[in-house]
Amino acid sequence: TLMPSATLTPSATLTLSATLMPSATLTLSATLMPSATSTLSATSTLSATLMPSATLMPSATLTPSATLTLSATSTPTYTFTLEIENRDRIIKDIVLYPQPINLKEKEIFIKFFTGIKFNKVRLNLYTVSLRKIIEIEIEGNYFAGFNTIKIDAKKLHQISNGIYYYILILKSENNEEIKSGIQKLLIIGK
Repeated sequence: TLMPSATLTPSATLTLSATLMPSATLTLSATLMPSATSTLSATSTLSATLMPSATLMPSATLTPSATLTLSATSTPTYTFTLEIENRDRIIKDIVLYPQPINLKEKEIFIKFFTGIKFNKVRLNLYTVSLRKIIEIEIEGNYFAGFNTIKIDAKKLHQISNGIYYYILILKSENNEEIKSGIQKLLIIGK
């Protein structure tokens, strides 16, 4: 299923800028106040008083400045998405029976659910070290929903008792494959 979709992505840009211009002003002031006192009398006394004075008045001026710039840009983006309906392309609810498998039995059954119609089932059997040892393919006309496949137990006679893993692979009429997750099985009675 091709499902085109459009995505509009608005974006806004906010730029804040602050400028700090430090400035210092130094004002120096000096005051000199000479003073003289004169007294006339029969005794003459001359007195002089000098009173130097200095005033220092430091001053600093700070002028803050801020610039605010707002900008908005709309950029439309179109995205086309190919979406495949995956909910139908699944294999779930897998039940292999009898479990454990006794090789003295004649048949083994695997029941499972799928959402597609298919015409081939492949069972890949692996050792616990995930080395593929058997591949069994079964052909038929199967439909979406619950299905049960039957496997002749003689096809497993060459393997020993133990734990194995298997994966089911379904092949549709247009050669699409769907794989199940890894499942376990136990073989006894050899």
